[in-house]
Amino acid sequence: MTIRELREMAGMSRREFAEYFHISYRTVQDWELGCNKCKDYNIRAFYYQLLYQKKIIEAGSQESEKEM
Repeated sequence: MTIRELREMAGMSRREFAEYFHISYRTVQDWELGCNKCKDYNIRAFYYQLLYQKKIIEAGSQESEKEM
């Protein structure tokens, strides 16, 4: 998963993502454009934080809700 994919799953703009995680807009932009690489453990931490705050829903949860 990339930062861009994660950000889009959360429905956030680059600016919103940067503000939410208290990182600079330029850092998010550099990660997405490939100028710098975000460490995998940071991506996982961002993912779990968004999941915990219910900003994203796991794919498995969506499928089980559709079956109901």
